[in-house]
Amino acid sequence: MPIDAFSATERGLSFGATCTLYRDRFSAIARPGEPIPAGDILEYRNDRFFDASASGTGATFSRAAGVSGSWLSNAEHSYTTAWPFGFSITSSERSFSLADHQLSAGNIGAGTLSFDYARQIDPLNTNTFSGSFNSLDILPGGAISGAISSAAVLNWSAFDLPDTSVNFSLYAPAIVTASPPARAWVVSAGAAGSGVAGNGRNNPGLNAFDRDIGWSVCPNLLPSNVTFSENDGSRVDLYIRRSGVSGRVDFTPDPEISTRVSGYDTAFSRFAHSWLSNLGLESGIAGRFVLPYPADISLDFDSLLLDAAGCIDSGTVLPERKELAYWHLGLIPLSVDLRPETLSINDMWEARSRNFRLWITGDYEIPHLNRAEGRPSDLVELEASFAPDGNFLDSEIYADEVVYALDGFYTVLKDLRLSDYPSREAPAWDPQVTIQARRPRSMALSN
Repeated sequence: MPIDAFSATERGLSFGATCTLYRDRFSAIARPGEPIPAGDILEYRNDRFFDASASGTGATFSRAAGVSGSWLSNAEHSYTTAWPFGFSITSSERSFSLADHQLSAGNIGAGTLSFDYARQIDPLNTNTFSGSFNSLDILPGGAISGAISSAAVLNWSAFDLPDTSVNFSLYAPAIVTASPPARAWVVSAGAAGSGVAGNGRNNPGLNAFDRDIGWSVCPNLLPSNVTFSENDGSRVDLYIRRSGVSGRVDFTPDPEISTRVSGYDTAFSRFAHSWLSNLGLESGIAGRFVLPYPADISLDFDSLLLDAAGCIDSGTVLPERKELAYWHLGLIPLSVDLRPETLSINDMWEARSRNFRLWITGDYEIPHLNRAEGRPSDLVELEASFAPDGNFLDSEIYADEVVYALDGFYTVLKDLRLSDYPSREAPAWDPQVTIQARRPRSMALSN
C-alpha cells in the first residue's frame, strides 16, 4: 500500500514509498457456517514471514507486468511453519521481491531455528533442536532454504550425529506451487511437482548430508560407542521432522570397526541402514561375530536387523560350513539372534541393559543322528547358544515339527547338549554299543 505520492499513466502506476500489510487468507471456517474453535487453530503457516510490515520504494504496477518491487522489514519477528510441522524461525530482518505479482526472491537475516522431534518410536519422547543461521534464502514461490548450525548433538534411538562443525540444510516448501500441497510439499526440492529447483536431495525438513554417525552399540551391559566416519565411500542422506529421523546411511569403514556386543567380539565391515520416523527399515549391516576356542568359529553376517531401540536383534549369516573345534561337529549357520538371559522382559528399552546370549540357527552334523521326515538329511536343524568365551550354553530342538532317527530308529529328541569344555567332561557313552532290533520269538501252535 502507498504511504507517499505515486503517479499514474495509461501504462500503469509508479509508487514512491510503500509498505506491506499481511492479509490473512485463513478464514477459520471448516465448512460454510461451521467455525473452528479457537483452541483448535494452530497459527502455523508457511507464509507468516510476511506478517511483519515491510517498506520499500520504487514499486510499479501495470496490467502487462503486474506488481513488481522490493521490500524490507527489520523488526524482530517469529513464526512457525505448517510444513515441516512446528519449525519456529526467528529473525531480525527480512527482505523479498515481487515480479509480475509473483514472489521471486528474498532473504531472511540472521536468526534462530528450533523445533521438537521424536527421538524414539514413541512420539511423546522428544528432543528440542536449537540452531542458528546467518541467512536463509527465500526462493521463487516462497520456499526457504539455507545452512543451519547447532552446537548440540542431534540424537535418536541409539544413534547421533556427533560432528557439530558440519551444518544442516533447511528446506521449507514453496507457498505457491503448481501442484496441490499434498504432492508439492512432500517431495524433495527439484523433484517433479515441487516447483523449486534442486538436486533432489533436500527433503522438507532439516537435512543432514555426508557426515559422521555415532552408534551406541547395544545390547550391552557397558556402553560401547562407535563412530562411522565419512570417507570417499560413505553416503548420508537424512532428514529430521517432528516425527523423527528418516533417510539412509551407507558406510564402509577402512579399517573395519571392532567392538563388543553383549560381550561378543564383533567387527563391522559395512554399516548401511535406513529409517522412517526413527523406525529401522532396510539393513545392510555386514561384519562378523567371533567365538574363540572351544567353538573357534566366526559367523559372517550381511544384514543385521535392529529393533526399535536401535539395538542388534537378529540377522542372516553366510551359509559357509564351520567346525566347532573342541567337539568336532560340523555346522552350516543360517541365522543368528541375540536373546536376553531373562526372557520375561516387557520393556524393550529396559532390555538394552540386560545380558544377552548369541543363538545360532543352522544345520548341525551330529554323528548317528539325522532328520528322517519332511526333508531327510544327515544334518540336524536346531538352535544352539554359545557364551562370549566360546563355551556351549544351551540348545533348542524342533521336537514338534521334525522326526529324528538315531542309527535308523525313529526317536523323540527332547534335548541336546555338548559336553562341558571347562571341566573337560568325558561323554558317558560307549562307541561300540549300537541299537539292534530284537527278532520276535516264534510260537508253535498245536491242536
